[in-house]
Amino acid sequence: MNISEHFTMQEMTATSTGLRNVPSRDQDRRIRVLVRRLLQPLRYAMGPIKVNSAFRSLEVNSAVGSHPGSQHVRGEASDIEGIHISNFELASYIYNNLDFDQMILEYEEDGQPKWIHVSYKETGNRKETRIAIKKKTKTEYPLYTPELSQKIYGKEL
Repeated sequence: MNISEHFTMQEMTATSTGLRNVPSRDQDRRIRVLVRRLLQPLRYAMGPIKVNSAFRSLEVNSAVGSHPGSQHVRGEASDIEGIHISNFELASYIYNNLDFDQMILEYEEDGQPKWIHVSYKETGNRKETRIAIKKKTKTEYPLYTPELSQKIYGKEL
């Protein structure tokens, strides 16, 4: 079932865990808001994007080792990658042009985030931006600063 011109509910609920991953009515509504207000405008501006993960039931979220309070469980978050553009360019466009609640540049690989976690709430978006940094056995999520971005990626959003 299409949510928008380029996104389907199947894509937004896909999981490789084999577990049931069906959103409630409220979660379904939030997924549709995420797509229509953030992902589809991003797609129009930047071309195709790959959705690695979006909605996760509590069971799926637990199976992938994510925090129980994750916005993925609410239907408000998606992990994405650029297809014809770099993940950094994708993040830069989001940061400078779109409303969002939270964006996390997930880890660094060859001067790029491996993927981008981005969320959108129906009201009260914070435009909070963080960078995930692996430190031995744990991950830290400091707030984005131009200086930190320069240190990790060699450029600013």
